[in-house]
Amino acid sequence: MITKKTKSIDHLFENDDMTFNELFNLLKQALLGKLDTLVDGKIVEKTDGQNLLATYKDGKTIIAFGSGKELDIDKLEERYPNKPALAESYRKMYEVLDNAFQSVKNIDLYLSNGDVWINMEILNPETQNVIWYGTKIVVQFHSFLEIKDKQRNEWTENIKNLINEFTDDDYIISDNEVFLKSRDLEDNAKVIGSLQHKFKTLLTNEKLDDSATIREYYKASFKNIIKVKWPMMDKDSVEFLVNRWGGYNRSYKLNNLPDKTLYQAVREFDDEAWKISQELKNKIKVIVYFAGTYICKGITNYICTDISRSKKETVDEYNSFKNSITSLDKNEQDICNKIIEIINNIGMDNYVPIEGIVFNYKGKQYKITNGLFTLLNQLFGLVKYKDKNKKVN
Repeated sequence: MITKKTKSIDHLFENDDMTFNELFNLLKQALLGKLDTLVDGKIVEKTDGQNLLATYKDGKTIIAFGSGKELDIDKLEERYPNKPALAESYRKMYEVLDNAFQSVKNIDLYLSNGDVWINMEILNPETQNVIWYGTKIVVQFHSFLEIKDKQRNEWTENIKNLINEFTDDDYIISDNEVFLKSRDLEDNAKVIGSLQHKFKTLLTNEKLDDSATIREYYKASFKNIIKVKWPMMDKDSVEFLVNRWGGYNRSYKLNNLPDKTLYQAVREFDDEAWKISQELKNKIKVIVYFAGTYICKGITNYICTDISRSKKETVDEYNSFKNSITSLDKNEQDICNKIIEIINNIGMDNYVPIEGIVFNYKGKQYKITNGLFTLLNQLFGLVKYKDKNKKVN
């Protein structure tokens, strides 16, 4: 187990301290093909594969999932009884890494005897999720994790080249930098105008302007909800609940509510309040996904080797799925229909085979996701990966 678990890359809308003006400007510049003027370093493609971490400790190669849980190479078939291709994919990558690591005379200088992990993703056509990338297995390198020495960044290329020596012709080693271009100006103006209108509508409803942060929007929304529901609630209690629900801070325990006379009523509303919190997040999320679809459409180079084939495969799967949702239970059908409605509003003709882009901005790593990919991934996942014994959330 990795001592410090890795964290997934944040969406822009997950930074509650970002202002709407800043969020809009980042999305706008990305649509105009000018995001590179705002970010630190290069923009890379976010891929739809199996995340894998690797290191070398005490003479042994270790691989693990992105969560940090070590993968026992001797129990792959036991772990994936119904996914032999996935088990073989992990096994082959382990063998490649093991051969590469053992050939390095001073491997501990690179990986500090297990303290440093290489973060990569495997894109195998036999274990694809949503996107088909091509007939070969692609190994996408991301970075070193838990770096203690900046010099290790300079060794990344050496490690990649070394691993490349131990892979056969069925493998491609990739570190794909993507380039954004400005789309058709008239079409671009419509998307940017729509994006601006959507954000303005959210803010106007809460009497805010674009200098407000995402957190301030959540809090303003709940302040108005509370005032309507409990018009006589004292100021301290209102602020307390705004911080709990609008600030997503459960440390504000209800039994510490200043106005004890409202405790029972507030407690009964608490579950509903958290649902509203998620709905507020979703309002921003859907807008950013909308923009992300068009941003990804402006990318000029992809890891995917056959855009037309990959797009057709996904569109065909989507159409097939729509025809089969009647076999799901009512709760699942309702969720699917909501997702399908959003997909249809964006339009499958805008789909391109890329999950999204990753970049560094103000010292932090972010991603902008292709909205259609995200929605399709959720939709397909309801049938492909869900545990039939668990209720779909």
